Amino acid sequence: MTTSRVLDEALYLTMRDDLWNNYPQARAAMREAAVNVPVPAPTPDKLDAHIGLFVEKPLYAQMKAAKGGLGDRYSFMWRNNWFPTPQELVGAGWEIEKSGRHDYVASGADVIAFQQAERRPLGDAFPGKTHPRVSLDRLYRMRKIAMRWHEALPAIQAAHAGFRTAREADDFYRHMKPVLEAFDTSAMTTKFHAMTDLGFDCIKPDMHAARTLAWFGRLRARRPVAGVDVNARAYAEPTEYLKSQWNQCHVVSEGVALARSLAADKLLPEFRGNACREVDIVLMQASLHDVIQKHA
Repeated sequence: MTTSRVLDEALYLTMRDDLWNNYPQARAAMREAAVNVPVPAPTPDKLDAHIGLFVEKPLYAQMKAAKGGLGDRYSFMWRNNWFPTPQELVGAGWEIEKSGRHDYVASGADVIAFQQAERRPLGDAFPGKTHPRVSLDRLYRMRKIAMRWHEALPAIQAAHAGFRTAREADDFYRHMKPVLEAFDTSAMTTKFHAMTDLGFDCIKPDMHAARTLAWFGRLRARRPVAGVDVNARAYAEPTEYLKSQWNQCHVVSEGVALARSLAADKLLPEFRGNACREVDIVLMQASLHDVIQKHA
């Protein structure tokens, strides 16, 4: 089931204001997203200072957006310096070996100590909760990003410029592909996530953005299948739709197109003119709180 309504500026603003006025958790998430965007937005020569935004992203991959959930606790720990810095991760003490497709072995003394450390209370923000363990595969991916950062930085800088004129999925794919190659990864969503947080002209192609866009019939497939309603299927199974990197880039292109259609004076002042960052969090929260269902 989807709707035939068009997600134009008026409907977007209606959904956004509904979230802001009537859903306290959504409003808090929107405020946090706005606060976290660097001001002023970093120029390409200043991106090196923001390595942490990329290194932290494997912590939240495939996490449910739930208050108090594991991703939320990891975020708290990251903000409070409970994880190694990107500079520490590249050291021999954080060596992690990949021994199989999904098997990892801690061999560095620091990562072993981190894994075996006594659980610490998380405090008033998470009553009764203690410092959760972190899987070795997440730490491995964080370390890999830190180790490849300087090799990938030129590609990130090029993407920063390329996204400004990108329009179609193919455009975003072309600019993102060198970034993934430099990092030696296929994790496109987490890279878009970091770039969105930095204020690039993109959004994060997660399941909620895909679900919202599908509800309003804005998705398509690179190779359509006769008799298959791509939006109905993507709405029902957004993670299946997002298995294709081209589909992920199409979600980004649609989100950016929506952002570019918004009048600057209609954006929430908290986002300081960053339409893409506002659209990203609104698409997510609209799906998470099922506000899209109100607009059938």
